[in-house]
Amino acid sequence: MRATYQCFSILVLFAFGQQVFAARTYYVDSINGKDTWSGTLASPQGVSDGPWQTLDRVTAQALVAGDKVLLRRGSVWRNHLQGNVQIRNRLYIKASGTQALPIVVDVYGTGVAPIVSGGRLVPRDAEWIGPNASGVYKLDLGSVIEFYTSTPVLVRIPATATSTAGALFLRRIGTGALTADTYKTSLASGRRILEYMPKPGESPKSYRFEVSVNPTPILVTGNDVRVSGIVGLLAISENPNDPLPRGNGIFRSEGARVHFTNCRASFSG
Repeated sequence: MRATYQCFSILVLFAFGQQVFAARTYYVDSINGKDTWSGTLASPQGVSDGPWQTLDRVTAQALVAGDKVLLRRGSVWRNHLQGNVQIRNRLYIKASGTQALPIVVDVYGTGVAPIVSGGRLVPRDAEWIGPNASGVYKLDLGSVIEFYTSTPVLVRIPATATSTAGALFLRRIGTGALTADTYKTSLASGRRILEYMPKPGESPKSYRFEVSVNPTPILVTGNDVRVSGIVGLLAISENPNDPLPRGNGIFRSEGARVHFTNCRASFSG
């Protein structure tokens, strides 16, 4: 009887271990999800369970080989300020799969591809100063420590757009006078200042803006990871004399056997 009990205990422990480490599928929905839920359901089930909401929750999860992380189409993840703290809502996969069981990041649902941005939205009620005699408006974007780049990228989004529809990457002027729909940035007392000249007859309130703060919104440091179907936004220019940002850093891999397929980098040079 004792031997039988011990054998049964070993089988139970083995089965429990298999369940704990079995590969799972996690869902992330920036609109309808909650980070307090399990993340194992594609859609909310009442108020009790459903998909996650943020990419930070994905980063915090101890992924194992064979796990899948699916991002809902139509979702957009940006950085944001929480008080005076910059929250980096990046897609960061640090766990490793195997060649037979890679970690997979893909999409689900219908609609446009999900977007992972290295930027944050400029508040609609931002206190623009101006225009000056040249038609230029100024805006205090925040402390320099909130930015991971010295040359922020600016994207103009129509005020009526519900997502990034109609978004336009604006040309940055390193030196010299601004022209219509161009911008430059400067420093003043540890603050990053945006200078923008709108098109004739318009003001900054005619649009929404997104400014880059994180040079690597999609980072993979684990091995054997497959990423597919995602749009990465807001490339960063590391050369302050270069008026056009380049595509370095949006999709960054430091792991072995990492594959990006059917992905797109927008607003790069």
